[in-house]
Amino acid sequence: MTSRSALRLRLEEIDTESAALRARLEELATARTDVAAQLEQGAYLCLPELPVEIMSQIFLRCAGIIRVASRDLEGNGAFILAQVCSRWRAIALGQPELWAHLDTARFRWLDDEMLKRKLQLCVERAGKTCNMVVSLSWDKKLPGMAPILSPTVGRWTQCEASQVLLRRTLEGSSAPLSSLHTLKIRDECDGTYQDNGRLVLASTETPWLRRVEILYLRGVWQTVLPWNQITELSFGDPREFAGRMDSDGCMDILEQTPNLEKLYLLMDDRPLSQSRHSLRLEKLRDLTLQWRSHCNGAAIRFLEVFDLPRLVAFSTCVHDAPEDAEEWEEEGDAIRDMIVRSKCGPIIRSLTLDIGAGPHIDVVRPVLASTPMLNELKFTGVSAGYRLESLFRLLASKNLPSVHFDELYVEMVHATDRIPFEYIAAVLEGTVADVYGRGTTAREPERRPPRTLRVETPPDVGGYREHRDSAGIKTLERLVTQAQGPQVFITSAHGTPIIGSRRVQVLQNT
Repeated sequence: MTSRSALRLRLEEIDTESAALRARLEELATARTDVAAQLEQGAYLCLPELPVEIMSQIFLRCAGIIRVASRDLEGNGAFILAQVCSRWRAIALGQPELWAHLDTARFRWLDDEMLKRKLQLCVERAGKTCNMVVSLSWDKKLPGMAPILSPTVGRWTQCEASQVLLRRTLEGSSAPLSSLHTLKIRDECDGTYQDNGRLVLASTETPWLRRVEILYLRGVWQTVLPWNQITELSFGDPREFAGRMDSDGCMDILEQTPNLEKLYLLMDDRPLSQSRHSLRLEKLRDLTLQWRSHCNGAAIRFLEVFDLPRLVAFSTCVHDAPEDAEEWEEEGDAIRDMIVRSKCGPIIRSLTLDIGAGPHIDVVRPVLASTPMLNELKFTGVSAGYRLESLFRLLASKNLPSVHFDELYVEMVHATDRIPFEYIAAVLEGTVADVYGRGTTAREPERRPPRTLRVETPPDVGGYREHRDSAGIKTLERLVTQAQGPQVFITSAHGTPIIGSRRVQVLQNT
């Protein structure tokens, strides 16, 4: 039996050991609290601790345009960044580019004094050397901004304005638009502001001006620009597909652009006058011609006068045409005739056709026949599943004249119940399919299959069916896995096969 003295000694040892463990636990608890605090602090401090160079780039991408007349957060990114903390403020104020993209459009107006003060702050913070991008919109309060903006015009690289407002702003400045390279300009859209003045910009005042976008043109163009130095010209807004364009007014300008290389033209419904016979643009290499369904007559009239011997990239539409088949076919024939007359078919390397929902896919046949050697062929706006199948039937048809294209891109904008894998495979393999779907024949020697194919469809596309699609899938799988096989990308969802470069993956319906 253990003696009482031995038990007391053992009890003292346990108490000593317990005290040491409690001290260790308290030490660990303190350490844990410190580490947790550091982790929490680090989550918030990681961004401010980034180098100034990285923070500056983040600020440029976050701040966006400053909407001078706006109270909303969206148009005041630079001001918000400058109010977060002293370090962010120093970085923001040290970045002139952050304050140099200004839009004066009305949104939620500040009062006059706040408006002028805000604009003055932006101009001061942009400094005296930073290039500026300025958008001027007309309103009763905006003339008060002109005295603030006028001293900066020599640093504008891009400007969007009406003829009237730009002229009045420039009247208060002795400096020319010596840095301007892009001008977006519009005729006044209504008669609210009548102005008998005329804006005249000489080449000595705008030596770097090369790109002009005319957003709205009612008739005779009053502004005088150095058209002979313009290389890129746009009539209409590609983003909004809106804005009235007077055809004869466009032609008057085009006749003054001998060095034009790139042209975007959104057609109005009024055709050119019959006195217009021919327009030869010797240096034009890139043409985009678009029109609405009711403007096809005006578009055809423009195609009849164009002579473009150096055209390399051509984008146009053959969609939303009237139901009358003859009018539909007339569009395709007019495009072909323009290419043949210009003798540019052999040198066109990029062709984009927006084919929409029209009933006759054969409208593209005469266009393709006139462009035999393409690097890139695009079909956009395909709006029905049967048109997707009809398109690939045509491309794989023995009735299609020999056309070479290295890259083929097809964009669906509406859902389809299936993807025609068998015809896609025939196009890639270079075999020839019967136009009525009665199988394929041997490869034609003069046909060269594309090296890259992309088909983009909406998410709700029809699913894979073994009995219907397996043969086409197997052919595609064999082609893409060859040593020098084509690259194929077919994007879809909901169980439709997903095909990627050098591989074929079939996702069964669930």
